[in-house]
Amino acid sequence: MQVTVTAAGKQYKASHVINQAQPGSKYNVEVTVVGVPQGVAAKVETYVEPVPGETDLENNKSTYLAIFGE
Repeated sequence: MQVTVTAAGKQYKASHVINQAQPGSKYNVEVTVVGVPQGVAAKVETYVEPVPGETDLENNKSTYLAIFGE
């Protein structure tokens, strides 16, 4: 899983590898993005690479708006 946070004009990136995933399954993944400024609006984009044989990739990416705090 790749996470990109855009805040205060800068991008902060992090990723996490899931060793095995089954099509149609859901997984909770914790990804720590370091250096994101606190208290400012941010855009959070996520992307999960497809599993072998996956053809519908629409749900492999998402975008959220957030404000990070302590």
